[in-house]
Amino acid sequence: VEWRFIVRNLLLTLGHNSSAILIEDGQIKWGYETERVSGIKSDSRFPSDVMEFKGLTRDSIDMVYATHWAPDGALNSMGSKYWRPEALEGKPIRTLNADRSHHDAHIHGALCYAGPKFPMESGTIGLVIDGFGIFGEHFSVYKFVNGRPTLVRRFRGYDTSLGLWYQYATAFMGLKMHEDEYKLLGYEVHVPDDISYKLDVKALERANFLADRMDKSIYGSSYDPVFAINALAKVKDMIFSHLSEVCQEFNITDSHTTESRAILAYYVQAVLEKTVLLIVNQYKPSNLLLSGGVFYNVKLNKRLIDQVTGKVCVYPLAGDQGNAVGLYAMDHPEFVFPADLNWGHRE
Repeated sequence: VEWRFIVRNLLLTLGHNSSAILIEDGQIKWGYETERVSGIKSDSRFPSDVMEFKGLTRDSIDMVYATHWAPDGALNSMGSKYWRPEALEGKPIRTLNADRSHHDAHIHGALCYAGPKFPMESGTIGLVIDGFGIFGEHFSVYKFVNGRPTLVRRFRGYDTSLGLWYQYATAFMGLKMHEDEYKLLGYEVHVPDDISYKLDVKALERANFLADRMDKSIYGSSYDPVFAINALAKVKDMIFSHLSEVCQEFNITDSHTTESRAILAYYVQAVLEKTVLLIVNQYKPSNLLLSGGVFYNVKLNKRLIDQVTGKVCVYPLAGDQGNAVGLYAMDHPEFVFPADLNWGHRE
Protein backbone atom coordinates (compact mmCIF):
# COMPACT_ATOMS: atom_id res chain seq x y z
CA VAL A 1 0.00 0.00 0.00
CA GLU A 2 1.35 3.42 -0.98
CA TRP A 3 0.58 6.13 1.55
CA ARG A 4 0.35 9.76 0.41
CA PHE A 5 -0.19 12.70 2.71
CA ILE A 6 -2.30 15.51 1.28
CA VAL A 7 -1.14 18.92 2.48
CA ARG A 8 -4.00 21.40 2.86
CA ASN A 9 -3.20 25.12 3.08
CA LEU A 10 -5.95 27.56 3.95
CA LEU A 11 -5.34 31.05 2.58
CA LEU A 12 -7.25 33.83 4.37
CA THR A 13 -7.57 37.50 3.53
CA LEU A 14 -9.00 39.46 6.45
CA GLY A 15 -10.81 42.78 6.21
CA HIS A 16 -12.96 44.23 3.44
CA ASN A 17 -13.54 41.72 0.63
CA SER A 18 -12.42 38.93 2.96
CA SER A 19 -11.80 35.60 1.28
CA ALA A 20 -10.81 31.98 1.84
CA ILE A 21 -8.89 29.77 -0.58
CA LEU A 22 -7.96 26.11 -0.16
CA ILE A 23 -4.78 24.77 -1.74
CA GLU A 24 -4.21 21.02 -1.75
CA ASP A 25 -0.77 19.76 -2.74
CA GLY A 26 0.02 23.01 -4.50
CA GLN A 27 -3.25 23.24 -6.46
CA ILE A 28 -6.16 25.56 -5.75
CA LYS A 29 -9.23 23.45 -4.98
CA TRP A 30 -11.60 26.34 -4.37
CA GLY A 31 -11.64 30.02 -3.47
CA TYR A 32 -14.43 32.44 -2.56
CA GLU A 33 -14.81 36.00 -1.45
CA THR A 34 -17.07 35.97 1.59
CA GLU A 35 -19.59 38.15 -0.24
CA ARG A 36 -20.16 35.38 -2.81
CA VAL A 37 -21.48 33.11 -0.08
CA SER A 38 -23.04 35.60 2.35
CA GLY A 39 -24.63 37.84 -0.27
CA ILE A 40 -23.36 40.93 1.56
CA LYS A 41 -21.49 43.27 -0.79
CA SER A 42 -17.82 43.74 0.17
CA ASP A 43 -18.37 41.55 3.24
CA SER A 44 -15.50 42.13 5.66
CA ARG A 45 -16.32 39.50 8.26
CA PHE A 46 -14.06 36.56 9.02
CA PRO A 47 -14.81 34.06 6.20
CA SER A 48 -16.39 31.41 8.43
CA ASP A 49 -19.37 31.41 6.02
CA VAL A 50 -17.06 30.16 3.28
CA MET A 51 -15.53 27.48 5.49
CA GLU A 52 -18.97 26.27 6.57
CA PHE A 53 -20.22 26.34 2.98
CA LYS A 54 -17.36 24.05 1.94
CA GLY A 55 -17.54 21.90 5.07
CA LEU A 56 -13.98 22.79 5.99
CA THR A 57 -13.06 22.05 9.59
CA ARG A 58 -10.03 23.01 11.65
CA ASP A 59 -8.92 19.37 11.80
CA SER A 60 -8.71 19.15 8.00
CA ILE A 61 -6.26 22.07 7.71
CA ASP A 62 -2.48 21.68 7.90
CA MET A 63 -1.30 25.29 7.51
CA VAL A 64 -2.88 28.74 7.45
CA TYR A 65 -1.69 31.77 5.48
CA ALA A 66 -3.42 34.92 6.73
CA THR A 67 -3.05 38.47 5.44
CA HIS A 68 -4.55 41.59 6.97
CA TRP A 69 -4.08 45.36 7.30
CA ALA A 70 -3.70 45.91 11.06
CA PRO A 71 -1.82 49.22 11.41
CA ASP A 72 0.63 47.80 13.96
CA GLY A 73 1.30 44.76 11.77
CA ALA A 74 -0.05 42.30 14.35
CA LEU A 75 -2.63 39.75 13.22
CA ASN A 76 -4.17 39.57 16.68
CA SER A 77 -4.84 43.33 16.59
CA MET A 78 -7.62 42.66 14.10
CA GLY A 79 -11.02 42.90 15.79
CA SER A 80 -13.25 39.88 16.37
CA LYS A 81 -15.31 40.82 13.32
CA TYR A 82 -12.30 40.20 11.10
CA TRP A 83 -10.26 37.58 12.91
CA ARG A 84 -11.38 34.54 14.91
CA PRO A 85 -8.26 32.77 16.19
CA GLU A 86 -10.35 30.19 18.04
CA ALA A 87 -11.59 28.86 14.69
CA LEU A 88 -8.02 27.82 13.85
CA GLU A 89 -6.62 27.15 17.30
CA GLY A 90 -3.55 24.94 17.29
CA LYS A 91 -2.81 25.38 13.59
CA PRO A 92 0.47 26.89 12.37
CA ILE A 93 -0.21 30.34 10.93
CA ARG A 94 2.00 32.18 8.46
CA THR A 95 1.18 35.88 8.45
CA LEU A 96 2.68 39.33 7.85
CA ASN A 97 5.51 41.10 9.60
CA ALA A 98 7.92 43.97 8.97
CA ASP A 99 9.85 41.83 6.46
CA ARG A 100 6.75 40.42 4.73
CA SER A 101 4.33 43.30 4.51
CA HIS A 102 0.85 43.57 3.08
CA HIS A 103 2.30 45.21 -0.03
CA ASP A 104 4.96 42.53 -0.42
CA ALA A 105 2.18 39.95 -0.56
CA HIS A 106 0.41 42.07 -3.20
CA ILE A 107 3.43 42.21 -5.50
CA HIS A 108 4.20 38.51 -5.10
CA GLY A 109 0.61 37.69 -6.04
CA ALA A 110 0.99 39.82 -9.16
CA LEU A 111 4.34 38.20 -9.96
CA CYS A 112 2.81 34.74 -9.62
CA TYR A 113 -0.05 35.71 -11.95
CA ALA A 114 2.24 37.36 -14.53
CA GLY A 115 4.21 34.14 -14.93
CA PRO A 116 7.64 33.47 -16.41
CA LYS A 117 6.87 35.06 -19.78
CA PHE A 118 6.46 38.55 -18.31
CA PRO A 119 9.70 40.53 -18.91
CA MET A 120 11.55 40.89 -15.60
CA GLU A 121 14.33 43.08 -16.97
CA SER A 122 16.06 46.12 -15.54
CA GLY A 123 13.37 48.48 -16.83
CA THR A 124 10.49 46.62 -15.16
CA ILE A 125 8.90 48.31 -12.16
CA GLY A 126 6.29 46.89 -9.78
CA LEU A 127 3.72 49.16 -8.15
CA VAL A 128 1.36 48.50 -5.26
CA ILE A 129 -1.16 51.24 -4.47
CA ASP A 130 -4.13 50.78 -2.15
CA GLY A 131 -5.90 52.35 0.82
CA PHE A 132 -3.36 51.08 3.31
CA GLY A 133 -1.58 47.98 4.50
CA ILE A 134 0.35 47.37 7.72
CA PHE A 135 2.23 50.28 9.32
CA GLY A 136 0.29 52.71 7.11
CA GLU A 137 1.93 51.67 3.82
CA HIS A 138 -0.10 52.76 0.78
CA PHE A 139 2.29 53.19 -2.18
CA SER A 140 5.24 50.86 -2.88
CA VAL A 141 7.70 50.74 -5.78
CA TYR A 142 9.68 47.60 -6.61
CA LYS A 143 12.39 46.66 -9.04
CA PHE A 144 13.22 43.05 -9.91
CA VAL A 145 16.50 41.26 -9.25
CA ASN A 146 16.80 37.74 -10.64
CA GLY A 147 13.05 37.77 -11.14
CA ARG A 148 12.28 38.62 -7.50
CA PRO A 149 10.84 41.93 -6.29
CA THR A 150 13.09 44.27 -4.33
CA LEU A 151 11.62 47.29 -2.56
CA VAL A 152 12.82 50.62 -3.94
CA ARG A 153 10.53 53.10 -2.25
CA ARG A 154 7.56 53.02 0.13
CA PHE A 155 5.20 55.76 1.23
CA ARG A 156 3.27 55.63 4.50
CA GLY A 157 0.67 57.79 6.23
CA TYR A 158 -3.04 58.06 5.66
CA ASP A 159 -2.91 61.70 4.56
CA THR A 160 -1.29 60.83 1.20
CA SER A 161 -3.07 57.53 0.56
CA LEU A 162 -4.59 57.59 -2.93
CA GLY A 163 -6.87 54.71 -2.02
CA LEU A 164 -8.30 56.68 0.90
CA TRP A 165 -8.46 59.78 -1.32
CA TYR A 166 -10.77 57.95 -3.71
CA GLN A 167 -12.70 56.20 -0.95
CA TYR A 168 -13.56 59.31 1.05
CA ALA A 169 -14.23 61.34 -2.10
CA THR A 170 -16.83 58.71 -2.96
CA ALA A 171 -18.45 59.26 0.44
CA PHE A 172 -18.29 63.06 0.00
CA MET A 173 -20.49 62.68 -3.10
CA GLY A 174 -23.07 60.70 -1.13
CA LEU A 175 -22.06 57.33 -2.56
CA LYS A 176 -21.12 54.11 -0.74
CA MET A 177 -17.48 53.50 0.11
CA HIS A 178 -16.02 50.15 -0.99
CA GLU A 179 -18.94 49.76 -3.42
CA ASP A 180 -19.51 52.83 -5.58
CA GLU A 181 -15.97 53.98 -6.39
CA TYR A 182 -16.34 52.72 -9.96
CA LYS A 183 -19.24 55.12 -10.53
CA LEU A 184 -16.89 58.08 -10.48
CA LEU A 185 -15.59 57.03 -13.90
CA GLY A 186 -19.16 57.12 -15.14
CA TYR A 187 -19.77 60.60 -13.77
CA GLU A 188 -16.47 62.23 -14.79
CA VAL A 189 -16.99 61.80 -18.55
CA HIS A 190 -19.91 64.23 -18.34
CA VAL A 191 -17.92 67.21 -17.08
CA PRO A 192 -18.33 70.26 -19.37
CA ASP A 193 -15.30 70.95 -21.58
CA ASP A 194 -15.04 74.55 -20.43
CA ILE A 195 -14.53 73.35 -16.83
CA SER A 196 -12.22 70.40 -17.45
CA TYR A 197 -9.19 72.59 -18.18
CA LYS A 198 -9.58 74.49 -14.91
CA LEU A 199 -10.01 71.22 -13.05
CA ASP A 200 -6.84 69.82 -14.62
CA VAL A 201 -4.83 72.85 -13.48
CA LYS A 202 -6.14 72.54 -9.94
CA ALA A 203 -5.64 68.75 -9.95
CA LEU A 204 -1.98 69.17 -10.93
CA GLU A 205 -1.48 71.54 -8.00
CA ARG A 206 -2.96 68.96 -5.64
CA ALA A 207 -0.93 66.14 -7.20
CA ASN A 208 2.29 68.09 -6.72
CA PHE A 209 1.27 68.77 -3.12
CA LEU A 210 0.64 65.06 -2.47
CA ALA A 211 3.81 63.89 -4.22
CA ASP A 212 5.87 66.39 -2.22
CA ARG A 213 4.15 65.46 1.04
CA MET A 214 4.80 61.74 0.43
CA ASP A 215 8.53 62.38 0.75
CA LYS A 216 8.13 63.85 4.23
CA SER A 217 8.12 61.74 7.38
CA ILE A 218 4.71 61.08 8.96
CA TYR A 219 5.96 59.26 12.06
CA GLY A 220 4.25 60.57 15.16
CA SER A 221 1.87 62.79 13.21
CA SER A 222 -1.91 62.73 13.47
CA TYR A 223 -1.96 60.80 10.17
CA ASP A 224 0.37 58.05 11.39
CA PRO A 225 -1.94 55.08 12.14
CA VAL A 226 0.59 53.48 14.49
CA PHE A 227 0.74 56.66 16.58
CA ALA A 228 -2.78 58.10 16.24
CA ILE A 229 -5.91 56.03 16.86
CA ASN A 230 -8.06 58.55 15.01
CA ALA A 231 -5.81 58.80 11.91
CA LEU A 232 -8.61 57.62 9.59
CA ALA A 233 -11.05 60.18 10.96
CA LYS A 234 -8.43 62.91 10.56
CA VAL A 235 -7.75 62.11 6.91
CA LYS A 236 -11.47 61.91 6.16
CA ASP A 237 -11.93 65.39 7.64
CA MET A 238 -8.97 66.67 5.62
CA ILE A 239 -10.34 65.27 2.33
CA PHE A 240 -13.85 66.53 3.03
CA SER A 241 -12.46 69.98 3.85
CA HIS A 242 -10.41 70.10 0.65
CA LEU A 243 -13.32 68.97 -1.53
CA SER A 244 -15.54 71.57 0.14
CA GLU A 245 -13.05 74.19 -1.02
CA VAL A 246 -13.25 72.78 -4.55
CA CYS A 247 -17.03 73.05 -4.35
CA GLN A 248 -16.79 76.71 -3.38
CA GLU A 249 -14.38 77.46 -6.21
CA PHE A 250 -16.67 75.83 -8.79
CA ASN A 251 -19.94 77.15 -7.32
CA ILE A 252 -21.19 73.75 -6.15
CA THR A 253 -23.79 74.00 -3.41
CA ASP A 254 -24.86 70.33 -3.34
CA SER A 255 -22.19 67.69 -3.91
CA HIS A 256 -24.80 64.95 -4.43
CA THR A 257 -26.33 66.15 -7.71
CA THR A 258 -25.38 64.54 -11.01
CA GLU A 259 -23.81 67.75 -12.33
CA SER A 260 -21.79 68.26 -9.14
CA ARG A 261 -20.65 64.65 -9.08
CA ALA A 262 -19.42 64.99 -12.66
CA ILE A 263 -17.18 67.93 -11.71
CA LEU A 264 -15.94 66.40 -8.48
CA ALA A 265 -15.37 62.95 -10.00
CA TYR A 266 -13.31 64.49 -12.81
CA TYR A 267 -11.18 66.34 -10.27
CA VAL A 268 -10.72 63.32 -8.00
CA GLN A 269 -9.75 61.10 -10.93
CA ALA A 270 -7.36 63.72 -12.30
CA VAL A 271 -5.59 64.04 -8.94
CA LEU A 272 -5.19 60.26 -8.81
CA GLU A 273 -3.78 59.99 -12.34
CA LYS A 274 -1.44 62.97 -12.06
CA THR A 275 -0.04 61.93 -8.67
CA VAL A 276 0.72 58.38 -9.83
CA LEU A 277 2.30 59.62 -13.07
CA LEU A 278 4.47 62.15 -11.22
CA ILE A 279 6.02 59.31 -9.23
CA VAL A 280 6.10 56.63 -11.94
CA ASN A 281 7.77 58.91 -14.50
CA GLN A 282 10.73 59.34 -12.14
CA TYR A 283 11.66 55.73 -12.94
CA LYS A 284 11.00 55.78 -16.71
CA PRO A 285 9.85 52.13 -16.69
CA SER A 286 9.61 50.00 -19.82
CA ASN A 287 7.28 47.44 -18.20
CA LEU A 288 4.88 47.67 -15.26
CA LEU A 289 3.51 45.04 -12.88
CA LEU A 290 0.56 46.40 -10.90
CA SER A 291 -1.36 45.32 -7.82
CA GLY A 292 -3.47 46.89 -5.07
CA GLY A 293 -7.10 48.00 -5.14
CA VAL A 294 -6.33 51.33 -6.84
CA PHE A 295 -5.54 49.38 -10.02
CA TYR A 296 -9.16 48.41 -10.45
CA ASN A 297 -9.30 51.93 -11.89
CA VAL A 298 -9.17 51.15 -15.61
CA LYS A 299 -8.68 54.77 -16.68
CA LEU A 300 -5.58 55.06 -14.52
CA ASN A 301 -4.34 51.79 -16.01
CA LYS A 302 -4.81 53.17 -19.52
CA ARG A 303 -2.77 56.24 -18.59
CA LEU A 304 0.03 53.97 -17.39
CA ILE A 305 -0.15 51.80 -20.52
CA ASP A 306 0.36 54.94 -22.59
CA GLN A 307 3.50 55.79 -20.57
CA VAL A 308 5.49 52.63 -21.28
CA THR A 309 6.90 51.04 -24.42
CA GLY A 310 6.69 47.49 -23.13
CA LYS A 311 4.09 45.48 -21.27
CA VAL A 312 1.70 46.23 -18.43
CA CYS A 313 0.28 43.44 -16.28
CA VAL A 314 -2.47 44.07 -13.71
CA TYR A 315 -3.14 41.36 -11.13
CA PRO A 316 -6.86 40.53 -11.61
CA LEU A 317 -7.21 39.97 -7.85
CA ALA A 318 -5.69 43.40 -7.31
CA GLY A 319 -7.69 44.05 -4.15
CA ASP A 320 -7.13 42.36 -0.82
CA GLN A 321 -9.07 39.24 -1.77
CA GLY A 322 -6.03 37.93 -3.65
CA ASN A 323 -3.45 39.07 -1.09
CA ALA A 324 -3.02 35.71 0.66
CA VAL A 325 -2.10 34.09 -2.67
CA GLY A 326 0.94 36.34 -2.74
CA LEU A 327 1.91 35.41 0.81
CA TYR A 328 1.65 31.71 -0.11
CA ALA A 329 3.68 32.28 -3.28
CA MET A 330 6.48 33.85 -1.24
CA ASP A 331 6.97 30.49 0.47
CA HIS A 332 6.19 28.48 -2.66
CA PRO A 333 7.75 30.17 -5.72
CA GLU A 334 7.00 27.00 -7.70
CA PHE A 335 3.25 27.65 -7.36
CA VAL A 336 1.59 28.11 -10.77
CA PHE A 337 -1.34 30.51 -10.95
CA PRO A 338 -4.49 28.81 -12.35
CA ALA A 339 -5.54 29.41 -15.94
CA ASP A 340 -8.85 30.98 -14.84
CA LEU A 341 -10.59 32.50 -11.83
CA ASN A 342 -13.42 29.94 -11.65
CA TRP A 343 -12.37 28.67 -8.24
CA GLY A 344 -15.65 27.50 -6.81
CA HIS A 345 -19.18 26.43 -7.70
CA ARG A 346 -22.23 28.26 -6.36
CA GLU A 347 -25.87 27.36 -6.83
